[in-house]
Amino acid sequence: MGTRAGRIVRTTKIVDHGSDALRFNVVMLSDGFQEAELPRYRAAVDAFVARFQQAGPFDALWPAINVYRVDVISTDSSVDDESNHISRRTYFDSCFDPKLSRLLCCDTGAALAAAKAQVAAMAMTFVVANTGEYGGSGGDAAVFSINEYAADIGLHEMGHTVCKLADEYACYACGNDNGASETGHEQYDHRHDNAPNIAPSLKRPLKWEALLTAPADPLPTTKNADCGKCDPQPDPKPAGYVGAYEGAAWFHCGGYRPSHECRMRIVNRPFCAVCRGVITAMLKPYMP
Repeated sequence: MGTRAGRIVRTTKIVDHGSDALRFNVVMLSDGFQEAELPRYRAAVDAFVARFQQAGPFDALWPAINVYRVDVISTDSSVDDESNHISRRTYFDSCFDPKLSRLLCCDTGAALAAAKAQVAAMAMTFVVANTGEYGGSGGDAAVFSINEYAADIGLHEMGHTVCKLADEYACYACGNDNGASETGHEQYDHRHDNAPNIAPSLKRPLKWEALLTAPADPLPTTKNADCGKCDPQPDPKPAGYVGAYEGAAWFHCGGYRPSHECRMRIVNRPFCAVCRGVITAMLKPYMP
């Protein structure tokens, strides 16, 4: 329906660790919430901030972060449902991608402009969309729903938006359904070669060579025996092991991720050591 169907009503600094000029400023925006529904949005933001604060490595870097909550009222409730040809008048035009149901998007240009207008030193923008369906995305602005996994989705999308981390899923439409088949995603296509958590080959040194748990161990740590589907094998190494696991960036074979599990692959798992290192390097300059 287009953006700005509604109005911005107030901005509140809910985490204050000092001058905006010196801190990493996170701006939260609501979309698809009518005025009577704003308490639901505020509760979702509170839940996200609580999760944000206790999740590694943000727990150790929390003094670097300020958080603003911007209350935005939309004309209509919820988000667009393009698969069913339902349009709703919301401020940031949030909608699910009809080709991939869990991909929740918005008008990121409008979101960034609104965040910048409210917080001039904005470093990261989130749009919280009023839908209980699982979904999110991480572009110039990150989007997540108010699903039960909302806070974890938000942290995953933050990995994309500010740290340029790639998805470590070994499948596209089937997510992390180990053993699931999917045509067209057999071999990694090199679109994420620059991402710090994806290796396009096993050529040494790897991007994360310094973080390998056992540099002398053979690579890959796991190899997918059937490139027509996700690798179903469990992790042969202890939790937290850093090596090179085949299956990443939505492809079954050919691309490698650092660990068997990471928030960039399974949203309610911790970030792996490689992703934690990238996040820490990004936030350290903002520490008091």
